[in-house]
This record gives sequence, C-alpha cells and structure tokens, in this order.
Amino acid sequence: MLGSYALSASHPHILGGFSTVYFGYSCRQHEEEKQEGEGESKILKRRWSIDTTLVAFKVANGGNGNFKLTSSALSDHMKTSNRLANQEFKILNYLQCYGRCPFLIQYYDSFLAKSKTGEKICLVFEYLPLDLFTYIEKYGRLNEKTIKSLFKQLIQGVYHMHSLHVLHCDLKLENLLVGGTKSDNDSKRFEPTQLKITDFGLSSFESEIKPCRGSPVYAAPELFLGEKNSTASDIWACGVILFALLFNSFPFNTEMLEYFFCMKTFKEKDIQKIKQHFQTPLENLFNDDDQNSWTSISIQTQNLLRGMLEFDPKKRWNVKKIRQEVVGW
Repeated sequence: MLGSYALSASHPHILGGFSTVYFGYSCRQHEEEKQEGEGESKILKRRWSIDTTLVAFKVANGGNGNFKLTSSALSDHMKTSNRLANQEFKILNYLQCYGRCPFLIQYYDSFLAKSKTGEKICLVFEYLPLDLFTYIEKYGRLNEKTIKSLFKQLIQGVYHMHSLHVLHCDLKLENLLVGGTKSDNDSKRFEPTQLKITDFGLSSFESEIKPCRGSPVYAAPELFLGEKNSTASDIWACGVILFALLFNSFPFNTEMLEYFFCMKTFKEKDIQKIKQHFQTPLENLFNDDDQNSWTSISIQTQNLLRGMLEFDPKKRWNVKKIRQEVVGW
C-alpha cells in the first residue's frame, strides 16, 4: 500500500463501459532523521515529510454517460464491473508474486469506494500518460524503429504471462500504455520508448478459461467459430497490433468482423465466409494503390506477420518462437 490518495481532477482521463480511469496522487508520510551539531552537543532531530507519487485509479462503474440503464440493468452492470475488477486484482496479484515484469502495468493497491450505486472497487496502478491507440491518434504514425522496440516489449510481456499460464484475452492498442521522453519540438509530445500491458479484467488462467472473445477487430478466427481462448488467441491479437502499427490500418474488414461478432449462431455459409475472409493471404489485403506497402517491409517482418496471423491456431507461432525471431529484428 502506498498511503492515502487524492485525485488530481474530478473529470476522468479514460471513460469506459465498465471502468473509469482517473489520475491522482498517492501521499505517503515518513519519518526522517537528521543529525545537528558536533561532539557532545550533537543531537538527533526527527521530522515528518510527505512523498507524492503520480498514480492511476481505475474505478469500477455502473455505466457511463453514453447510455442509460434501468435500475435492474444498472445493478447487473455494477456486478459485472466489480467482477472484472476482482478478476484483474486476482490476476495481477498472481503475476506479481513471481516478480515484477517491466512490461506489465504495476499494481499498487485496492480499496472500496462508496457511491450511490453501491460499493465500487478501486484499483491503483502506476501512471503512464497515454495508451498506444490515443498516442497514434494524437501524434500520427510511429517510425519503424519505434514500432520494433515497442513490439519487442509487448512480446516480452506476453511471454511472461504465458510462461505463468495466464491469458490476457483482450490485447489491443487501447490496452497498451506508453511512456517516454519529451520531444524538444513539442512540449506535450513524448517519444514512446516504454510499453506496458494493462487491463486484465478479461484475463484468465489456462486451467479455468471461460468463453470470452475480447474485441472483434483483434479476435482470432477460432473465437468467431465458438472455440475458447488460448495462448494462440493472444498471439493473433499481437499480429493485428503489429499490422496496425506498420500499415496504419487493420488487416481485416472491421465492419464485417463486428457484424459476425454479434451473432450467436452461424449458418454454414457464414462459417465459410469467415474462413475465407481470414484465410486471405496478407499481401492480397492491400488495394492496388497500396501494393508497395507490403513489399516495403522486410521478408523477416512479412514472415513474422504470417506466423502470428496464421488461420489455424495449431500452426500459429507461439510466443517463444516470436521472441527468438525478434531478437535481431
């Protein structure tokens, strides 16, 4: 536990469906000793000082301003919010028991906060200024050197999770926080040199995996066809992330993916359409005007993308192979 807490502002930094993130400070009071004088006149003085640490507060909520809920729906929504927060607390505690991984968000503390809709779980994390999606939206595409550096960190984080039999189940640009050094040309912009994986609300242990598909754009083909998450599903999401960073677009038709994502049962023609879409060779995903985009990346990077975006989860590269592949990338 860091100490007592104070929000830096009442408005949220990130407003989500099941949680809201605020920035604030952890205040920790500690005692300092100081010697004054010499020889027999030497005395020891004590004083109290306060350290403040910038942190992020993630509060489970009962819905946001984008939609209204009935009282019964609000209660169910609040239960789901707290369940996700509980799961995140459990997963992060487990991961940190095996040592801190510099590529996973550091969890500090948790407490209950009272509200009109009941008690809300609040988790306290280390602070990083932006998620990767928002960074690109604000400042534009990253250069290839930065992409490679950040992706290596992502793979290191996934390797740590998978080696401890934990699946993230919702890897996406919005769940990758970045930090770095400020640019000389822009006082607000910083060069992203540090990446950390966050948002473990949907994460699971391999031994107790539950059906969960995360976000449609990043969901692996097998999840659309009713199969459960696996380490291979996380790898697919990593492939989508790398593709998006390199080409500033997602590999597959987002509207179609969102449409199929909402369907509970599929007709045979739908299954065939999904399979056909996901099995399209990556080099054929580009328009005629963008054909040189694929050839502009190295053969090694092309093979890396093919390995991660392999339709068959049994043939898809695992994180150990990817980790070895990107060492000299």
